[in-house]
Amino acid sequence: MNDLSNYWDRKWSQHHNQEPSLFAIKIIKEIKKRGLTSILDIACGNGKDVKYFLKNNLEVTATDIAGECVKQLKKGIPNAKFLQKDTKNLDFKNESFDAVYAHLALHYFDDKDTTDIFNNIYRMLKNNGIFCLSCKSTNDTLYGQGEKMGTDTFLNGHIRHFFSEKYMRTKLEKFKIIDISEISGDYHGFNSTFIQAIVTK
Repeated sequence: MNDLSNYWDRKWSQHHNQEPSLFAIKIIKEIKKRGLTSILDIACGNGKDVKYFLKNNLEVTATDIAGECVKQLKKGIPNAKFLQKDTKNLDFKNESFDAVYAHLALHYFDDKDTTDIFNNIYRMLKNNGIFCLSCKSTNDTLYGQGEKMGTDTFLNGHIRHFFSEKYMRTKLEKFKIIDISEISGDYHGFNSTFIQAIVTK
């Protein structure tokens, strides 16, 4: 965990943009429509979406594997609960959250770990809660670059497991789908393509 923590601490120290992601802006509409009040932000990075959720009166719990990043976020954003946790080992109680949010947080794992993580999120989500996630698409420009580590998975700086729409739907088979879409746009200066999903339990 220490190696991954140090890697992501270095990565996030290079990103200072504090504007909320377009995906966070998109999903807040669904959250408000349903009257939800608590959210888990998995792998929250520099905390920019945490700030946006707080501004929209949500009770926010946020996790990240980057220890120094989490330490600084605790100081800078005292109204949220920050925890250093590996996404593979989230241990919140059953039905803890109205919403679970994972923006570019779940495409780093092999198929078995991905399945286990999705099942764990289902367990932690309240009935009628929503799960919102965005992952790199197999149509992304980085697809195929670096060392192949498995099906649709490549090591290029760090491991990326690219999702097709079919794969996304397979992983979400326990949930009821509200929306699945593929979008393209700028991400840290690169033209990127993502599969995004909003589902309910």
